[in-house]
Amino acid sequence: MIKPGIAEAIRAYEAQRKVCNLYFRYQRGYFINLIPLASSDTLFLCAQETDFLLDGFTVRRLKDVLRVKAVSNKCDDILRCEGILDGLTVPDIDLSGWQMVFESLRRLHNNVIVEKETPDGHDEIYVVGRIVELQPRHLLLRHFDADGVWQREPFRIAYSALTSVTFGSRYVEIFSRYIGEPPEK
Repeated sequence: MIKPGIAEAIRAYEAQRKVCNLYFRYQRGYFINLIPLASSDTLFLCAQETDFLLDGFTVRRLKDVLRVKAVSNKCDDILRCEGILDGLTVPDIDLSGWQMVFESLRRLHNNVIVEKETPDGHDEIYVVGRIVELQPRHLLLRHFDADGVWQREPFRIAYSALTSVTFGSRYVEIFSRYIGEPPEK
């Protein structure tokens, strides 16, 4: 269930292109700096900000947000003065549900990070790979390991287990340059 006021605050900050501290149920005790860009009734798209740099985009579930607070400090001023927020282009991602998000991302033919995050850290999932198939309740990714080796069998994850998908991040983009295309089935 989405906490009252969370969706409204995120929508307001979308319009203002505000950097926000977002606190999630699975990351107790710390926040992530995100810039809300678009949202639906259940999901929202953000740019990730770290140390005055934008680091790709993430789609997350609204129901996981515990608190959102706009950043109103020198960091916000610096991002605006550097023109980082003005030059931000919003990717065309359909946020009506996870399957549509992945349909949008599959057209890009880029690797993505899918995650299942939990408050206690148990049963977490962090997989990097290419979307190969979308089913009504799950997706299949052709994924690679920490050595950049493409795995033989696709990774299957239910949409209901997902907490986020990240794309366009430095980690994914740079790593992907050095591993080549995924093998055919």
